[in-house]
Amino acid sequence: MSKQLAYLYENTIPIYFDSGITTDYRRQDKMYERMLKFYKGINNDVQFQFYNHDNKKVNIGQHTIKFNLLDKLNRSTKISQDLTIVDAQKGIAKLSLTESQSRQLNSQFYNYSLQITDDGEGISKLVYAGTDYDASGTAEVLSGVYPDFVESIKVSSFTVDGANLKSSAISADPVKNSNQAVHTVQFELDNFSGTIAIKGTLDNTANYAVGNAEDWCSIIPDGEADESLTFTSETSQQIYTFKGVYSKIAFDILYTGASAGSRSLGIGPLADAGFTLGEHSGSAIGNVDVSGGTTPFTGGEAFIFVYTDDNGIENYNTVTVTGDGSTLEDYNHFVNSFNSTTTNDIPQKYLASIQDNGTLKIENTINSSDKFKLLLQGVNKILYRS
Repeated sequence: MSKQLAYLYENTIPIYFDSGITTDYRRQDKMYERMLKFYKGINNDVQFQFYNHDNKKVNIGQHTIKFNLLDKLNRSTKISQDLTIVDAQKGIAKLSLTESQSRQLNSQFYNYSLQITDDGEGISKLVYAGTDYDASGTAEVLSGVYPDFVESIKVSSFTVDGANLKSSAISADPVKNSNQAVHTVQFELDNFSGTIAIKGTLDNTANYAVGNAEDWCSIIPDGEADESLTFTSETSQQIYTFKGVYSKIAFDILYTGASAGSRSLGIGPLADAGFTLGEHSGSAIGNVDVSGGTTPFTGGEAFIFVYTDDNGIENYNTVTVTGDGSTLEDYNHFVNSFNSTTTNDIPQKYLASIQDNGTLKIENTINSSDKFKLLLQGVNKILYRS
């Protein structure tokens, strides 16, 4: 029988700093200075052992020690956090890097540095990563050793089909899942009334859109009696699982009171102004004259505005028309609610305004090719994974 040895030990890195205590010392050079390694997919704990120039352990009590992970290529600091003192007298401190932190790092080489500050004097002391007096060490982030976290698939693209919203089709990874496939979906609901149906197909080329319903079947989630999941004024995170081998998965949403052939399905302030649902480039214009003393908007009703920030992350913002719902409101309530800097986090480059013909316009005033989305309040987000 073959035998493979495995070793479990503390990951300890020697660190040297000028304590200012001695002037005559004999430095003990090491054969090599070890590279610091982090592994994606797990928590990483690293101990640092502090020595002086005589290779004697240094008391690090009453000191604050900060670890910095540096991406020299992009000239940025990826991590900056204080170490935890483990044994002050013996000069031992620990860095705890969480799985979430390591997941945000690219698999590559980095430099790291340590800054040690006297808590009483507020004086920072020089820290070395090795006996060669280099003030920065080398670190490597490795993937593939442990399984990386896999992001769920976010479903945010829909097509209007009569009174229904049909989602884009997403791969169910049939090759990876074989016949053991377990699927999980999460619905982020915000005052949603209506039904949601989960759809599946074995056709690898099928898209879930207008006119191809025959390629798809409804899926009943585990523990449910019906294929249609029904909600009334629901605000919560709803999670469902189901089993089966499918090529693709999609979702069918029907809002209570939705009307076919109407912009925004006849629901909420977007419909009142005549905006179309979905993605827009640069600007979106309603087709309803809301000027001239008309009061088409109901206070308290809302819609979702989605924009992409500079980091490529989609941001969802709920825009609620001002008013208590007891009376109908004019277009100023829509415009002021969208442009408010106190009730939402929409960047000021996005602006709602009234046009000369009485219709409303939402636009990016800086970038005419910028893309944003107008969505109904209710099913704000769908997450899927298998």
